[in-house]
Amino acid sequence: MKRWNHLRAFTLIELLVVIAIIALLIGILLPALGEAKRQGKFTQCIGKLQQLGVATNSYAVTYQDKVVSFSWTTTLQGATSFADLRGPFASDLSASAAQAIDIIRRRASLNATQMPAI
Repeated sequence: MKRWNHLRAFTLIELLVVIAIIALLIGILLPALGEAKRQGKFTQCIGKLQQLGVATNSYAVTYQDKVVSFSWTTTLQGATSFADLRGPFASDLSASAAQAIDIIRRRASLNATQMPAI
């Protein structure tokens, strides 16, 4: 009778149990990793929004409280195809409001009755 002194290898059952345990751990950890990734993107977005707010505020302080995206003023009026949005305007605020309405109408393909001037 001959004895085998070879190293004992894993059986198929042991290998399947190890794979099942690894799969279970991955199944538990993946949702937590997804939540961490979502939270990281959220934090990054909040930081960028804060930077945008600071930049807009700095621009407004430098340029007489005018917001960067509105350039129409009482003296400088943009070309628009809407007759009710053509000047003259009483203030820079009303000129900016007219520019905002012009932008909304053009981007949404609306007319003067669908989006009236303020």
